[in-house]
Formats: sequence, C-alpha cells, structure tokens
Amino acid sequence: MDNRHIERNSAHELLRILAMFFIVWYHLLAYYLYIYPHHSSNDFVIEATIPSLHIGVILFVLISGYYGIKPSLKGFARLLIITMVYFLPLQLTQLAIDGRLLHPRAVLSSLMFITNTPYWFIRTYLYLYLSAPLVNTYIKSSSKKQNNALLVILGIIAVYFGTTQGDGSLNDGKNLINFLFIYLLGYTIKNYQTQIQNIKSTYYFIAYLILNALIIISLLSFQRGTILGDEIWQLTFPYCSPILILNAALLFMAFSRKFFYLKYVNLIASSMFAVYLLHCHPFIVGLYQPNISQILSISLSKIYALSALCTVLIIVLSVLIDKMLTPIWRCGDKLCVKLQDRFEK
Repeated sequence: MDNRHIERNSAHELLRILAMFFIVWYHLLAYYLYIYPHHSSNDFVIEATIPSLHIGVILFVLISGYYGIKPSLKGFARLLIITMVYFLPLQLTQLAIDGRLLHPRAVLSSLMFITNTPYWFIRTYLYLYLSAPLVNTYIKSSSKKQNNALLVILGIIAVYFGTTQGDGSLNDGKNLINFLFIYLLGYTIKNYQTQIQNIKSTYYFIAYLILNALIIISLLSFQRGTILGDEIWQLTFPYCSPILILNAALLFMAFSRKFFYLKYVNLIASSMFAVYLLHCHPFIVGLYQPNISQILSISLSKIYALSALCTVLIIVLSVLIDKMLTPIWRCGDKLCVKLQDRFEK
C-alpha cells in the first residue's frame, strides 16, 4: 500500500510502479475495450493477453509479505484518511449528478466507504492488515519447516479449492485466505533470499517471458467457450490461479535480486495507492470510458499502443494530484500521531 520508507529497495518500488501500470492497463483493456458492449475482431487477442496483465495485485501483496505489514493505529487511520479524501468527494459528486445527493440511504452508504466500496482490493487488504499481527507473530516464532507447512496448507485452501471452484467464496481469489497465502509467499521468498541470489535475474526474466508466451499462445489456440480454453483461463486468470501466482512470483524474484536506491522512484511509488483510488472510481471511469472505447475501430497494434499511452497518462495525472495534496497528507500524519499517542496513554 502506501509505504514511504526511504530505506526500501528502489527495485521493489519500481516493481510497484510496474504493478500499477499492469493494473490500470488491464482495467482499460478488460473493462473498456474487450468487455465494453462493442464487439470487435480483436476481442480474442485482447482476451489472450489479459492474464499476463492480471499480476499487479499479487505483486503488491508479495511486496507486503516480503517487508512485512506492521499494523498500527496510525497506519490504520492513515489508510482511512487517504481513502476518504479520494473517495468521498468523487462519490458525492456522482450522487449529485445522479440526483441522489439528498437520499439519506445513498449518502449513508457512501460514508461507509470501506464496506460499501467499489474498491474490493482495499477491503480485502484491510482484512490482511488487521490479520498481520497474528501472522507475523506466528512466522517469527516458528521454524522454516513450520512456515513452509503453513504456506502449503494456505496454498491448498486458496489455490486448489479456489481453482477447482469447490468453494464459491474462494473462486476468484479476492479473499483473505488467498491474500494470506500470497503474503506468506512473499515472506518465504525473503526467507530464501540466499538461494534466490544464486540464480541470475536474467533467468527469472526469461522464465517469466516464456511462461507468458505460453499463456498467450494457449489462449489463442483454445479460446474461452471451449472446454480446454475455459480450463486454461481458470488456471491463468483468477487471483488464486497457480500459473498467475507463479507468473507474479517469477517477476518478483527477478526484481528481488537487485538492490539500488533512487529517491524519485520511491517518491513516485508512494503515490501508487492514489493511482488505484482515482482510476477505479466509477465517476472517473465515466469520464474516460467513452473516449477509450473509441479506439476499438483501429488496428490491434494501435489499440495496445494507445491504451498503454492512456495508462501512462492516468498514472502521471494521479501522481501529480497526490503530490498536490501533500499538505493534506502531512496534516493527516500529525492527526494520526496524536491519535496513536492518545491511544497508547
């Protein structure tokens, strides 16, 4: 989420920026091109590439597991303040446009912005944030063997039952169990950092590229709607799918072999939470969705180029907005410190 510690490896901060690029680009392609009610001959190609862009959320949770979430009243309050500052003005504007600003139920629902929210990731991440103290206590007091056993158990529940669709609550991986599994996987990768360092990052990148090539070729060969195509999709797209998690882990390990510090990379990365909050809100979506959909009629290469350019513009604008709001975040930090000091007394 919003990690602003200068000691953080800029390689991981660069990966956070890349992860958000994947998330925004995926949303543009999946929701405003492919699924948008205007079918084109490019749909099946776009669909085949979507799983490769679906790793952004997993990368964020892996990074959280690698560094470890350190829950605090200050951190919890800061998360709520940032979400509220971005969500409520946009939500109230949307209600005003829809003529529902004076409807008590609609306003009350908007004020409950954590539970009644279009941001499923924030809600699920909050579950992880609140569960982190228990998880951290266990993994620090347990042996490697015990941690690995827990990883396997969580993996069986999240991945096996989620992928085989035996439990409806686990199907898409947007749940606490899957986040706990990925969080522990990030910690395990850190735990085996010595072994990871023995393999060149080039090899991880090559494995990552080969895996994505195989995913795309498979989905081009066996499209959704066929038995084999649906099975390939189930193994490569949902957040609990084993191939998607492996895909994210390979890229994460490639970046984990590098260590450098660049102030501006870390500064930009600290605004990725703002990018997520801004580009996902229905009001903002309503502004750029009609324009994005207009590029359906052009060639496939231009669709990818223009959607990638739109992704960069969305990220740049969101980062600029977040930096302009720096005075608010500073006031929020002071308030959070006061709340924590009062709570600790």
